[in-house]
Amino acid sequence: MKAITQAVLDNKVDLGIIFDTDVDRSAIVDSTGREFNQTRLIALMSTIVLEKHLTTTIVTNSVISDGLTTFIKEKFDE
Repeated sequence: MKAITQAVLDNKVDLGIIFDTDVDRSAIVDSTGREFNQTRLIALMSTIVLEKHLTTTIVTNSVISDGLTTFIKEKFDE
């Protein structure tokens, strides 16, 4: 994460994406150097999709599911 964060800041780019060697995990870094781990990335993508398609089902792994369910309920339940 240090390397991708430094690369984003040094090159003044909008977004950096990094994957582990077998590409089953990823993270992103925004233009300010703020890191988004796998959980935050899935929450961000879920928000984007659900804002346009509220009845969409989001499927993820068990580590993320509970927190994501709480996040979605808080954000989209009225």
